[in-house]
Amino acid sequence: TKVIMVTPRYVIKNDLDIPIVIGLVGTSNTSTISPNGVSPIFDVPTYGDKQMMVGFKPGHDNLSAAFVVNNIGENYIRVKKLDSNAHMLLRVVISTENASIFINILDAKNLWPYSIRNFSDADFFIYQADPYIEKDGNRTSNAQFTPIFYKIPPKSVMPYAWDFPAAEVKELVLRCGNRER
Repeated sequence: TKVIMVTPRYVIKNDLDIPIVIGLVGTSNTSTISPNGVSPIFDVPTYGDKQMMVGFKPGHDNLSAAFVVNNIGENYIRVKKLDSNAHMLLRVVISTENASIFINILDAKNLWPYSIRNFSDADFFIYQADPYIEKDGNRTSNAQFTPIFYKIPPKSVMPYAWDFPAAEVKELVLRCGNRER
């Protein structure tokens, strides 16, 4: 006797106490996952990087920046809260078992992956470099890139997570005065 198991390729688990809305880049559909719910994802595009966005309200405008669902490991994303313009930090843990990819959405409990520390006497600005540039230097999209600037005052510390977690090349640009590195 031969046993054949059929399982979905992508499975998402919402480990939060509130429902989440997921959207896939390349589709206009969104799905709602109930609190502590598990759901297969069937409408993943067959081309390019498989990218997902998460939010608490329906509509692509309310979703987070995209992350790649095939990148095994952890991602941190900021999602707008339901009742304000404030953000909640979520931890996305992507793992595999047999042929399935499991995407767990968890509360990061305000434990940011990076800490930017300015021990100098000068103001610094940081932003993530253009996410549409590949490792070979080619541009992947004609989309306009507008950086998100963060001011780090003297003698201060700022928690940080990538603004564009799906970027192939993740680099921070540091600006002080009229110089950038």
